[in-house]
Amino acid sequence: MATDVPTPILATKMRDSITYQIRKELSSPNSSSVKITLRGFPHQTGESVTNLRCVDSLCHGLSNIAIAGIGEGHLSVGAITTFIQWSPKLSFFAFQITIDGLPGQTSTTSAFFEGQSLPLTSPVFTNGIGNGEETVQS
Repeated sequence: MATDVPTPILATKMRDSITYQIRKELSSPNSSSVKITLRGFPHQTGESVTNLRCVDSLCHGLSNIAIAGIGEGHLSVGAITTFIQWSPKLSFFAFQITIDGLPGQTSTTSAFFEGQSLPLTSPVFTNGIGNGEETVQS
């Protein structure tokens, strides 16, 4: 029995087509920006909201952050958006958020979370600071 095996050129075209469909059919963070909200950390006196402009097809961004009552540091995000290709067709988002450089922070914090729709919210523990919450939305 013969099996069709995609050539590298065909595979690239298929990937590009899927990426185009994702951007077209979703309000994808790949096409503009994502908003990261940090809240609930000990001594935090107000929400920290950071808008990151996505710079490539996987939506990577880096920004300085200020968390009221804690101080300034750095935040980076990596996002992947795709479709699950069987019926019903579902969107899927995966984000990795990294926080470092905050006063009192003893090591880099990295949280990975995923879901089928935005916004996505996840608890996060930052060494030297404590527990809080991250929310990603487009």
